[in-house]
Order: sequence, then C-alpha cells, then structure tokens
Amino acid sequence: NIGGSNTAFVYMSSSDPKELSEAVSQVYDEYRGIFIDYYSVWETEQSDRSLAFVMQVFCYGFIALMTLICIANILNTISTSIDLRRREFAMLKSVGMDSKAFNRMLVFESLLYGIKTLIYGIPLSILLILAEFEMMRGTFSFGFFLPLPYYIGAIAALFGVVLLAMAYSFRKARR
Repeated sequence: NIGGSNTAFVYMSSSDPKELSEAVSQVYDEYRGIFIDYYSVWETEQSDRSLAFVMQVFCYGFIALMTLICIANILNTISTSIDLRRREFAMLKSVGMDSKAFNRMLVFESLLYGIKTLIYGIPLSILLILAEFEMMRGTFSFGFFLPLPYYIGAIAALFGVVLLAMAYSFRKARR
C-alpha cells in the first residue's frame, strides 16, 4: 500500500528478453481493463538502436550527397575557369611559356584552391564544434576535444579532390 493505493512493482530479467517481453505483452493485452503498465528495457534499447541506425543512414547519406555536390562544384569551377581563360593560356604560350611552366601554374592554382578551402573551413568547423559543445554541456558531461583524425582524413580527402581537379584541368587545358 503506497500512498493509499494498492500498487505493486514487479521486476523481471531473462536470458531471452524478447521472449519475456512477448509474454508480458500478452498478459498486458489480456488484462487491459485492469490498470497494468509495463516498461521493457529491452524494447526501449531495440527502439533506440533502430532510431540510431536510421539517423546514421540519414546523416551518412546527407554527407555523401553533400560531398558529391562539392566535388561536382569544384570540377565545374575549374572547368569554367579554364574555358574562360583559353585566350589567356594561348597568350602565355605564344610569349614563350613552356608546358612545364604551364603545368606548374595549374598545380599552384589548384593547391591554392585547396589551401583557401582549408583556411575558411577549419576555423569554421572548430567554431561549429565549440557551439555544439556549449549546447550539449548541460546535458552530457564530457570534455572538449577536437577530432584530429577526422580533420586529417578531411584534409587528405580535400587534397585528393584537388588532385582529381588538377588532372581534370590538365586534360581540359591540353584540349
């Protein structure tokens, strides 16, 4: 008798939580007229895992889509740049610029695109991580850290895209 009402609590554990949850659910359905409530940790964990999986698929899909859009944007920018500068390239070659110097110019130009991206992207991402940390500080207790392996991976991926763009610009410029 708790607080003037007849309340009973029953805690159960099982080596097969799915079977236990199904059995308790049947009892719950059978005695629906009587106030019975149950909470299954196993069902909650299964629901949380399913939700986490859906969120991961959504997030990784979004990241993949954004990555493909960015790569296409970089290639489009370089392609447009080369198309618009054909006369400039022809003039440079006519005044004596050899292929080696021309290729070196394109390499430096592509590297500057990548470095400029890092100069804007890394500080912005650190600010976003700090803002997210500040928002979650009251909810979770963990220290602030920068995910350096992810930064290194992102930098490597960026320069991979820059190399791809460089190869594309070489092919486009030779035509």
